[in-house]
Amino acid sequence: MKAERGEMKKGYGEIRLFPEVPDDLWHLEHLISPGDLVFATTFRTAETPQDKLRPEKAEKRPVRLGIRVEKVSFHPYTNRLRIGGIIERGPDVGSHHTFNIDPCIEVSVIKQWSPLDQERIERAERSTTFGAIHILTLEEGEAELFRIRQFGP
Repeated sequence: MKAERGEMKKGYGEIRLFPEVPDDLWHLEHLISPGDLVFATTFRTAETPQDKLRPEKAEKRPVRLGIRVEKVSFHPYTNRLRIGGIIERGPDVGSHHTFNIDPCIEVSVIKQWSPLDQERIERAERSTTFGAIHILTLEEGEAELFRIRQFGP
């Protein structure tokens, strides 16, 4: 993971996080908690007047939104982090929205950062420089191959 720290005042501030691998999404699940303000670029449906007899498929356009987090969940089998909450900045303020964060999607988090959070970010930054670890097990002619990740095999 890559991180860009903004100005911090007594531990409060914004950190831009760039997850690169699924392990980084697992770290983000533990860094982002309910009540945090999270910014990311997402797609929202552009509202257009519907005065046609046959409505066309609505166009989605990229929008940068800021949501107040209510729920965070990491899905290891799809390698996706879902962050849900109420929009505070951007169009449709007050509506619910869910970010689907994949590797290589930037996320900005504004919160009161604890020393434990800072240490987790540093650990995530260091871990991306290591190679992958694989384990091969052989038993009675059958083989299983596992890739070890920080959130499990």
